[in-house]
Amino acid sequence: MMMGFFRDHYSKFIIKKWVRGLVIILFIIYVGVSGIGLAQLEEGMKEENLYSDNSHIRKYFLMESQYFKRYLFRVQVVIKSPLNYSEPKMQERVGEILTALRNSSRFVAPDYSENWLQSFTNYVTRYKEYDDDYDISTEENFIRILRQDFLPDSIFETDVVFSDDGTQILASRYIIQLLNTYTSEDNLVAIVKLREVAAALEDVEVIIFNPWSAFVDQFILIRPMTIQLLSIAAAIVMVVAIIFIPNFVTSVCVLFTIASTELGVLGFMSLWGVRLDIVSIICLIMCIGFSVDFSAHVSYAYISSTGSAEERISKALYSLGLPILQGGISTIIGVLALVFVPSYIPSVFFKVTTLVIFCSSWHGLFVLPVLLLVITPETLVCKRGKFKIDQSVTLNPSHNPSLHFPETELPGSKDIS
Repeated sequence: MMMGFFRDHYSKFIIKKWVRGLVIILFIIYVGVSGIGLAQLEEGMKEENLYSDNSHIRKYFLMESQYFKRYLFRVQVVIKSPLNYSEPKMQERVGEILTALRNSSRFVAPDYSENWLQSFTNYVTRYKEYDDDYDISTEENFIRILRQDFLPDSIFETDVVFSDDGTQILASRYIIQLLNTYTSEDNLVAIVKLREVAAALEDVEVIIFNPWSAFVDQFILIRPMTIQLLSIAAAIVMVVAIIFIPNFVTSVCVLFTIASTELGVLGFMSLWGVRLDIVSIICLIMCIGFSVDFSAHVSYAYISSTGSAEERISKALYSLGLPILQGGISTIIGVLALVFVPSYIPSVFFKVTTLVIFCSSWHGLFVLPVLLLVITPETLVCKRGKFKIDQSVTLNPSHNPSLHFPETELPGSKDIS
């Protein structure tokens, strides 16, 4: 009964010219809204989204984000190179490096840093007036006074790493404070700028780290990785479509619907509060599978049918309209249970899967049929008076009186069936 509805009623409805125009207008609106959502798409996984909604850790991160964003993160600057800090030029060079890091962006507080070297030299300057032994002009004296008099029980005790024999400083750590990083993008800019300054140094090896660095790496990789994965998947789908749907125009229509579906899912998931992170990327890859499943079957049924373009659409929708509807509804019912899980990750799976089904069904039942009717000719076997032999189509005029072709174009027989 439902299959008959798609053949006898829905297909006659979709081929009407005013309905085609309406679908095209709705598609333009769909692309526009998707573009607005895409422009607002946020990237990367937030710390609080790693935990369930009723987790105390999640509540802490949310409270921290709401009330303590002004001085949220401290950044560790590690100079890994073994240096002779007793040399005034080296002390000056370290000061220059730290100054460059503090001036790297507007998100670094210039006055809230911890510098053991500066504190130590100030300490020596004060006590040198009373004790002539406080001479740090040689590396040996520098390290001796540093280890014996300054570092013990100080806040810098763990900021200096010595060699096993205690005669050389192998690495040291400095602290700088981030300022006004109210959004994840602010954190990203601050850390990236610090890394750029550190990477430009040729004479010393400097490493930048803070607890948010893991999320920074995710932010940096998420967009190019998404583009790369979706492009590779789309290219593979295109090749497979050309192999199994032996018509280039129809294969391009399939690729177009896949790209449009991906655009819609990305745009609408942003408007629905879903970020572009590793969870949503997995769902987007799955999206290609759904969009291919619907559009490829409709396209193949269309190209394999006989008759005019309207008749082909009618037969394709008769065969696949109900399966597309059933597949979409059953998939949404299957993931509906995820709504009741108080966690970000299951919620993302539900939201993105729902959008995938909606966009794929929209393209399979509305956009693709109209696209095939608009782009393809009345029959796909006719072009400029010449005929391409399609084994799925009966070319015998007695079987299909609407087909008329010159006999010279089909040598060997006047009746191909």
